[in-house]
Amino acid sequence: MPAVYRGVRHFNEQIRWEFLKVLAQLVREIPSSVPDLTCLVSTDPEMDFFENFMYMQLHRRSRALRRFSDLCKPAADAPPSVFVSSKNLVSIFVPLLIQTILRAPSHHHQIEEDCVLTLASISSRLTWAQYYRMLM
Repeated sequence: MPAVYRGVRHFNEQIRWEFLKVLAQLVREIPSSVPDLTCLVSTDPEMDFFENFMYMQLHRRSRALRRFSDLCKPAADAPPSVFVSSKNLVSIFVPLLIQTILRAPSHHHQIEEDCVLTLASISSRLTWAQYYRMLM
């Protein structure tokens, strides 16, 4: 996992996507290795976060980000540990989203907006120390 954590921070989008593909395959083949990420994969390509986030069409990327954001929003009746662990949120998804915002072409406003909204949803799941590190 340390290599994946480093890979999603890479400035090159293709390299980030290759590490995401490795992570997605790991979740599909050995779900016990990262059980908190199994909610992001699906046999239906339309519902699979990884497939949609790396898809060529912007509306599919945007839809994947909105679904992920909705999953991150705290539910009144669910404990915070129901979804992706805060360690994986901070180590994988925050750097991935920040790099996506920083490296998005200027005409991809919707993707940038969805990344910011997703970061806001992720922030609601973090401890103060994790949130503070994310800001720095």
